[in-house]
This record gives sequence, structure tokens and C-alpha cells, in this order.
Amino acid sequence: MISRFKQFLSSRDVKPSAESTDEYIQFKYNDLYYVFVYDNSSPNYFRLILPRIYQIEDNELVVYRAINTLNRQYKAAKTVVEKENDVELVWVCFEQFAYSMNDISELFATGMSILRAVFDDFQTEINNQSDAI
Repeated sequence: MISRFKQFLSSRDVKPSAESTDEYIQFKYNDLYYVFVYDNSSPNYFRLILPRIYQIEDNELVVYRAINTLNRQYKAAKTVVEKENDVELVWVCFEQFAYSMNDISELFATGMSILRAVFDDFQTEINNQSDAI
């Protein structure tokens, strides 16, 4: 799965970061930082992540309302809060099981498109929720 994803990135002239390993690939695409995660113990499963897209500060209610809206709206992506060193950060994940490599590039592209859409909608929701309060 990792080699297929590297081929997919190469076909789009995207270079993985130096920190990439056999289990994950970090890369930047259209101004967003992504992580592709693969686990050898589950060879059909992969995850695409937009990590740390937003830091929660004094607007926790606004952020959780936005996350709730997005999680209802998008069935193939989930928006979550991860805590890192006492800082709450918003992440977006696209998780799939792929039992065939036929058209896998299309699935990768779809995942990245969905993550981009969630990111854009998250920004809009944050602005809308902030205006409503």
C-alpha cells in the first residue's frame, strides 16, 4: 500500500518529506500538510490525515459545534480533537479498507479531496459559529 501511495504522489509531482517511514508518509499538497498511515498488521487498511489544522483556545464550544456539524455532514471523514502537551488540536481523518488495488489512485485522490473539503468547511463553520455567538 505504501508503494502504491508513493506512486500516486509521484504522479502528481508531490515529494514525501524526509521524515516518512515504512508506516507513514508526510507530504504537502495544495498548501496543506497530510500524513498517509499504513499498518502492516492490517494490509487492507489505510488512513489519510490532516493533522493539527486548528488549535483550540478560548473558543471550545464553537470548535465542538463545528466538529459536530462536519461529522454529521461527511460520512467518509471524521474530525477529532487530539491533545498534545496540554494543547487541544483539531485533526481530520479519512480511513478506508481497500481490498483491491484496482483504481486505488482514485480512492487516494477522493480521500485527499474529502479532507480538503472538510478543512474548508471547518474554516467556514468556525467563522459562522463565531459570528453566531
